[in-house]
Amino acid sequence: MSSRAIRVHVHPALRDVAPEFLARARSQAANIGEGLDAGDLERVAAIAHQLAGAGKTFAMPLVSELGFDLERAAQRGDLARVRVDLATLTDYLSKVEIA
Repeated sequence: MSSRAIRVHVHPALRDVAPEFLARARSQAANIGEGLDAGDLERVAAIAHQLAGAGKTFAMPLVSELGFDLERAAQRGDLARVRVDLATLTDYLSKVEIA
């Protein structure tokens, strides 16, 4: 991904809580990394499942897609895929700005 900001337009009713969601998603991505480092793939899958469910609500379908991919990869024990998807998720979340 490029280093440019990614502007996300959320529904006006969610605009006040979107920054909190974004902060929580960034924290969850960090927790996925900690779970991966600890070899706790159940934890990785559980956190990824939460992200998968919430991303579309906040107009971030990539968060949902990567959450589902991370969950499935963790369930399969595919550490390489978890690392790739986590890097993509972390990069994306670092660039998102709520519009």
